[in-house]
Amino acid sequence: MDLQETQRLLTEYLHELANLFHRVPGSAIFLRYVKSSYQDDPIRSAVELFLFLFAVRYLLAPKYSTKPGVVPLTEDEIDDLVDEWTPEPLVAKPTALDEMEIDKRMVIVGPVGPKSKLANGRTVNNLCSFNFYNFNTNESLKEQAIQTLRNYGVGPCGPRGFYGTQDVHMKTEADIASFLGTAACIMYSQAFSTISSVIPAFSKRGDIIVADKGVSFAIRKGIQISRSIVRWYEHNDMEDLERVLAKVTKEQARKPLTRRFIITEGLFESYGDMVDLPKIIELRLKYKFRLILDETWSFGVLGRTGRGITEHQNVDAAEVDMIVGSLAGPLVGGGGFCAGSEEIVHHQRISAAAYTFSAALPAFLSTTASATINLLQNSPETVSQLREFTKAMRAQLDPRSDWVYCTSAPENPVLILVIKPEVVTSKRLTYEDQQYLLQDVVDECLANGVLITRLKTLEDNFQPKQVVPAGLKVCITIGLTKKEIEKAGTIIRHAITKVMSKKKGVDLLLCPTAKRRQVQLHFSQAVEAGIMTQDMRSFLSLHLAKCDTEPPLDATGGGKQEYKVRTPSISAHRTWNEFNIPQALILLGTFSVMFLERSGPLDNRQRFDTGSYSQTDLSSVLRARPNPTDGFNGAMKRLNQALLALFLACGVYAEGEGLHSLGELDGAPRAQPTTEAVVSVNEDGDTIRTKTNPVAATPTLQETSRTTLVEIPISTTIPDVTQDTKPVPPTVPQEQPTDAEGPSYADRLQQKPQPPAQNPHPAQNPHPDHRQDHQRKWGISYSPYNADRSCKTQDQVNKDLDKLTEYAFVRIYGTDCGQTTTVARAARQHHMQVFAGVYDLDKFPESLKAFNDAATMPGGKKDWSVFHTISIGNELVNSGMAAPADVTKVVNQARTILRKQGYQGPVVTVDTFSVLLKHPELCIVSDYCAANCHAFFDATQQAYNAGPYVLEQAHAVSAAAGGKRTMITESGWPHAGQSNGAAVPSPENQRVAIESIRRSFAHREDDLVMFAAYDDLWKEDNRYTFNAERFWGIYKG
Repeated sequence: MDLQETQRLLTEYLHELANLFHRVPGSAIFLRYVKSSYQDDPIRSAVELFLFLFAVRYLLAPKYSTKPGVVPLTEDEIDDLVDEWTPEPLVAKPTALDEMEIDKRMVIVGPVGPKSKLANGRTVNNLCSFNFYNFNTNESLKEQAIQTLRNYGVGPCGPRGFYGTQDVHMKTEADIASFLGTAACIMYSQAFSTISSVIPAFSKRGDIIVADKGVSFAIRKGIQISRSIVRWYEHNDMEDLERVLAKVTKEQARKPLTRRFIITEGLFESYGDMVDLPKIIELRLKYKFRLILDETWSFGVLGRTGRGITEHQNVDAAEVDMIVGSLAGPLVGGGGFCAGSEEIVHHQRISAAAYTFSAALPAFLSTTASATINLLQNSPETVSQLREFTKAMRAQLDPRSDWVYCTSAPENPVLILVIKPEVVTSKRLTYEDQQYLLQDVVDECLANGVLITRLKTLEDNFQPKQVVPAGLKVCITIGLTKKEIEKAGTIIRHAITKVMSKKKGVDLLLCPTAKRRQVQLHFSQAVEAGIMTQDMRSFLSLHLAKCDTEPPLDATGGGKQEYKVRTPSISAHRTWNEFNIPQALILLGTFSVMFLERSGPLDNRQRFDTGSYSQTDLSSVLRARPNPTDGFNGAMKRLNQALLALFLACGVYAEGEGLHSLGELDGAPRAQPTTEAVVSVNEDGDTIRTKTNPVAATPTLQETSRTTLVEIPISTTIPDVTQDTKPVPPTVPQEQPTDAEGPSYADRLQQKPQPPAQNPHPAQNPHPDHRQDHQRKWGISYSPYNADRSCKTQDQVNKDLDKLTEYAFVRIYGTDCGQTTTVARAARQHHMQVFAGVYDLDKFPESLKAFNDAATMPGGKKDWSVFHTISIGNELVNSGMAAPADVTKVVNQARTILRKQGYQGPVVTVDTFSVLLKHPELCIVSDYCAANCHAFFDATQQAYNAGPYVLEQAHAVSAAAGGKRTMITESGWPHAGQSNGAAVPSPENQRVAIESIRRSFAHREDDLVMFAAYDDLWKEDNRYTFNAERFWGIYKG
């Protein structure tokens, strides 16, 4: 076929295709579009053609995946994975408090009123209901509710926006708006979800919320759901609120405009106190914030007619953007409401989750709320009577009780009673201890016909974690007479006194069948302090009496391999802890073990658990769990060696003899042992190894480090546990090069005996020195300034250091006043060292001259060994005075210069432990980590736990720095100032805290600096440090 023929055929085919295409409907329009498009914009046509071809290819292409191929599993592999999978429980295991709550829950039979009948048939005065006005016994309200139920049914079964709104709902909303004096109101079907829906309806991601730290759980949930930026201010502290508002305003000055809200409560659910609403209104207008006020507990209670805190404090309700309240409780209805402007109410009808998705409130609850509002408005004397009854109850409790005080506002009918801080400190009560004691008070009141409850709240993971005090909740009602209210107050006060005065302790009875003796170990509050200090010569008493037991069993056969015994906590019998009886005890035969609570005659005690034990598991030697901070359990864990020795003392005394301390064991009559079991444990009570020796050995009871093995021979005779272990002398700082003739200061420090420490003023010495006189530990901070900010003279510095000779070194912070030289001279006289410091980075050259002057000896020679450490800065990053990079740069420069001058000791920078955790490079650049840590500034910590808290932070800093040595360069407790939550400043708390810190650092003699030697009266009060800045002095100046 030639070319012409090919062209002819191709032309015919194209002509035929064109004819076929023209037959397609709309083809002419398509051709006209293509021609015009190509003429106007040819490139566009090309692009469209490319996209058409790409779409055709994409549709016709086979499926493919960008993910790598899945490896198929065999049936055996699938079975193994299924067997290894362990699902997490849907509900967490109940804690001891949860179990107690379940056991102590009361069941009321019939209607709830001022006098309620319990399931056990008893009738009690009900003071744990919010039925303040006794409206739930009002017959007219009951008749109205029944009539509404007949007309409207139980409920609409649909949301308000979807066929759920009824005319009674709209009437109740109008009644509330009229009652409060607002433009409009919206009603929700649940009181709890009202505030938690209102907040996220207005505040979104990127908006700013400033909230009180003491707000309720429902508010915290609403804030969490909103995902807004949250700034917290101290509970009910208007000065701190203004500080936060000013800070937020400054931070947002050049940023895009956002919505900003202040959220607080009228009467706080967890504390009972009242907000200063006029001051908040003033601040919100000044800084241009909106205000969301939760009046769940103040609506219907405060004010002359129950309109809430706006009426009580004479504030126009229109000045509050959103007023949220509850229609339950005193109004005996249900649901909640939000009152405000028309725009605010309308916005919620389309964006509030609880309004949009929850079924509407039953009509009869709505009409009941309207009726009770009218009753309050028309009968203001009802509110006055409730106020009078509340005053009568308070008169019986707060001023007359030595144990508790009331945190509620005088007008609040819900009285929250909290244990006084001094009682908590003196009795060393943990939060759980307080809960158990308060539950005992509730039980005691119930036994006397008065039903009250504890303050309870749910935990959440929202930060900062809510700190709710342990307390009692007493609700007043006018359904009782005033005389009954006063009598109930007397019963509550007497119950508190009875429970709080009760001796705290647990008796442990061990009856070895082979010896037919009873060993009774009693841990009481009086000796608990000895246990906590690990003073094993006097930490408990041992009493012996006759005990009838079963015949002994063969120690080597027939017994189970493991026995777990549950014991009650020292502070509350409802706390259960398990531990294993050690195998070493089988040498005495079979034991019958009883765990009893309290003190008193044997026949009056409650028997918790009994059993016979032999050949038990040795994997844990009296290891208590889960709470090692309890006095009893902590003693079982830390001093298991001493307990084992006491257990074995049962066979060496005649009946009726008493053994009052471990020191008396030394003179005990002994029998010749035939065999012994040697158990090796560490400080935590974990068994390292065990072996049996045919020959007896004299045991040594030691306090050990975590890595040191302690071998405790255990035999059928009493071991010698009174042999003292002398403390290891402190590590002397390494001798530093000196060009002075004769011995250096470090040599003299080692050669010359150190004088005994002088006791400061008894009232100002919270930590008597139990060590031998020549033993020195730790350091102490010191500021050489008088109260008028003048510099102390050399004689004054010498006298100040006279009282500090029990310390190895003294820390100073700057070089002004010539303090480096004056303190160094005094330190040399007292055979101490100086932890010197540079306060301002820019003044390091001047400080270098001061260091040189202090190191210069008579004759011009240098002896740098007087310096323990030189620090560059103190909390510069924490205070915002310098960036971490700037500090590290100066530290490196300073070290280089000091090395050239002759100083070879440590060079560090000091900052707070939180800063070092965030910036471990500050540790890396230092020769060791230097961290300031004060448990007082953690609102959850109490004085007795200061030591473990500080030690825990030291370990955390060390871990963050790769295991580097960490020194706590400041730690103490103020004796005056304002409380920081659970942290209360007082002389007694200071003594307890310092004892705790010293105890925790007993084996870290060069890793602690106590703060401070004397009160720094030259400083100014600072509310951000709870006005305690001047009162950290341990000694009286």
